Amino acid sequence: MIPDGEKLVSLLEYTIKHSRKPIPQDLASIAQDASVVHYFTNQNQDRAAIAALCHLVYESGQPSIQKYHPQTVLKPGVRRSKIHQVVEKYLQEITFGNVTLRVSTTPEQVLQKAFILPDYRFGNGHKLSVRGTAGAEQITLDKVGQKRAELLKIRWLECMSGSDLIVNIFCCLKPSAIVLDLYLLRIFKRLLIGFTRKVVAIDLK
Repeated sequence: MIPDGEKLVSLLEYTIKHSRKPIPQDLASIAQDASVVHYFTNQNQDRAAIAALCHLVYESGQPSIQKYHPQTVLKPGVRRSKIHQVVEKYLQEITFGNVTLRVSTTPEQVLQKAFILPDYRFGNGHKLSVRGTAGAEQITLDKVGQKRAELLKIRWLECMSGSDLIVNIFCCLKPSAIVLDLYLLRIFKRLLIGFTRKVVAIDLK
């Protein structure tokens, strides 16, 4: 039994009284002798819930539901509309004891700032730029990935005749907006591990 004003009522009675009308089918079909789950809040307060209304919640990383995860990814416009619906329907009368909270239906607006992709520097001083840097190869943002992959092909390493391999790698990172490509470094690492011939010089600056 739980208090409801000046009298004690069952949890089911309390839930039906304070539920929206007409009451949902899940609530209407619950038997009068339904089981109740008790739990404690982080303030050690005893709370109760009708067991039939409790549902197991899965983490998104669990294998049993991973195949359904793409269905939960909504397009921005749809997601924004549903957020507004949730705020208006469920978040206008939130009570904590004697305090009532109302979530604003107007989203917070912030100043939009554009991030311009820094330049890439590859072997032989070759640069790739989307920001119009002088002396660099100019490219649009949507083509950066494809062009970068092309430039990462191993055409900058020169194999000398004989049993030695001379490799000079100059990796220069300038504060002015040059990005040291981690993918490029991984390529170099695999190459150097795989070579059986002697590496005479590696110069990292």
